[in-house]
Amino acid sequence: MLNRRIIFTVLFWGLVATITFFLLQEVKPTPQTWPKDKLVHAIIFALLTYLGVKAHPKHILYICLGLAIYGGLMEQAQSLLTQTRTGSIGDWLADLFGIAFAFYTLNLHKKSAAL
Repeated sequence: MLNRRIIFTVLFWGLVATITFFLLQEVKPTPQTWPKDKLVHAIIFALLTYLGVKAHPKHILYICLGLAIYGGLMEQAQSLLTQTRTGSIGDWLADLFGIAFAFYTLNLHKKSAAL
């Protein structure tokens, strides 16, 4: 039977690969609705944070920092490597919000489990 950490690691890296692939795809330009686009970014990065922390619970700060850097690099890559996408500080801030939300939620859960 597979170890839970291995499953979370595979899910984490699979999601990173999938997100990278989709973020760097050329798309037909469509107007993005503000709350929906930012909400999707926040949810994706909250999920990445959750999976990363479940895979490596002793490295939560490194995971959060790495995901913050990854989010910023993806926004830069969209501007530099695609013709139909542009990077956005707003998207990156939504990524950071998702990371912070997951970090806060996981710490809250850890503290309530200790009680």
